[in-house]
Amino acid sequence: MKRLFVLLLVITVIMAFSVETLVVSSRLWTPPTEKEFILNEIIKPFEEMYNVKVVFQTMDDETMLKQVKVQKETGKITTDVIIAYATKMPEWVENGLVVDLSPYVSKWTDRHFSKGFDSMTVFNGKRYFLPVGADVYLTLINKKALQYKPADVDVQNLTWEQLAEWANLVAQGEGEGKFAVTGVPMKSLIYQIGAISLSYGGHWPNLDNPGAVAAWYLIYKMKDAFSPAVKTYDDTRPPMKREETWMTVAHCARVGEVYKSNPTQFIIALLQKDLQVLVQLLNKWSCNCQWYKTF
Repeated sequence: MKRLFVLLLVITVIMAFSVETLVVSSRLWTPPTEKEFILNEIIKPFEEMYNVKVVFQTMDDETMLKQVKVQKETGKITTDVIIAYATKMPEWVENGLVVDLSPYVSKWTDRHFSKGFDSMTVFNGKRYFLPVGADVYLTLINKKALQYKPADVDVQNLTWEQLAEWANLVAQGEGEGKFAVTGVPMKSLIYQIGAISLSYGGHWPNLDNPGAVAAWYLIYKMKDAFSPAVKTYDDTRPPMKREETWMTVAHCARVGEVYKSNPTQFIIALLQKDLQVLVQLLNKWSCNCQWYKTF
């Protein structure tokens, strides 16, 4: 009986140490709060579901590429999953560092990948990349701003023009702007303006088109709606969390973090392009491409 017990114990110990380990290297989720969320909300449930151990590490694209190249050259490949930036995929494919996932994807009947992803990640008919994240910008509104919302505005069907009008009304009512953008140079303001441009059909980063003009004109009309401290913001999360600002449009990961900090106080919404305003801009553009210089 003792021998049987010892044998079972040994088998248990062996099984405990024989759990398969997956090494995941990612250029996403480097901020501590984002990394913690991925570990707790995504990776831990995955480990429990499939009885595996996941070693999750974050690094920049170049470091990750060099690391895997060395693994291939030495024949000691330890990285299982790569989460790289889509525009870097040609390098991974050209160096033979990634596996063709087409045989697996072809069996899926409930997934759809946009042509935008395909153009960057499918080479010679072979799919080497599965999208797990994208830059989606969302509107985040503190409920304190609702008192200034125009009656005809549907929060869940906002246009950029309506958001600008609402933000201006908040500024007028509060005596100062409450809209947050990243005003510190070389931060993400270009992405926030880019989101507006794309919503108006712009060809980012090309500025010589009606969509880009619409974006800059909208920002101009909101000049008084921005927080007085906007030039000090390198991240919109802190002022939104401390309720110094009440409105922003930011990356979904950052919006999610602020919302999670106080779900009862915030509203998340999508923005729609205002087609009527765009038509007006197109008409102005066709008549005089220099009209925007008057503002």
